[in-house]
Amino acid sequence: MHHIRTMFGDSQITYGGDDLGDWNNYPQGILQGNACGPTIWVLLSSVIFEVLHIRGFAVQICSSIIRELFKLVGFSYVDDCDLIQAGKTPLEALASMQQLINNWSSIVDVTGGSLCNSKSWWYLIDYVWHRGKWITSDPGIDIDLVATSSEGDTVSLQRLYSQ
Repeated sequence: MHHIRTMFGDSQITYGGDDLGDWNNYPQGILQGNACGPTIWVLLSSVIFEVLHIRGFAVQICSSIIRELFKLVGFSYVDDCDLIQAGKTPLEALASMQQLINNWSSIVDVTGGSLCNSKSWWYLIDYVWHRGKWITSDPGIDIDLVATSSEGDTVSLQRLYSQ
């Protein structure tokens, strides 16, 4: 039996031991609030990012200061993740991002996790040359990116628009 001590005092709810309480199965994963959570996610997500990099989802970016080329699939902290894709056209970037989402989802599914669709959103940014400099623009494409929910349903991800 395990009690959690918080800044609000000792919890009245317990988990572990012989009594499952309302749990249908034993709790799995590292559970919310575990001090090792960030470290475990770094270990897990670094493997996921490496697999995605090997599968060709890395975007090449040139550093503006030292002018060195580096490859980036995305970045994450704790349980939040930003994935990045690019293309010669907005449709090419969208197709690549959809493939990336599908791959990410299938890899995370192996760990027992899933994308949280209610916390997922995306932007489509197009850069256009305007009066001597690059500016962001909405390409005016009406298309969805989809993901698989934890229940196995295909759902549209919320699109946000750049300003």
